[in-house]
Amino acid sequence: MVEIIGVRFQNGGKVYYFSPDSWKVKQGDLVITETSRGTECGEVTIPNKTIQQAAVVQPLKQILRPVNKEDRKTLEQNRKKEIRAFH
Repeated sequence: MVEIIGVRFQNGGKVYYFSPDSWKVKQGDLVITETSRGTECGEVTIPNKTIQQAAVVQPLKQILRPVNKEDRKTLEQNRKKEIRAFH
């Protein structure tokens, strides 16, 4: 058995499993993770849960941390930049 959390990076996107390490998160929390595309922020869709080892693609990456105030400020700035770039 292995403990996982499920994280989604885009609305309606695929859910990826990560190791929560010692963090306890709940559905809807935002977390910072290391992905193949770099450091990203995603939303927890599956809170801490234990599943069979065979159901997980190894190696399981760990979340870096839950989102903090500085991360939220950066996210807001990035959203504003996206809106300006879109127009």
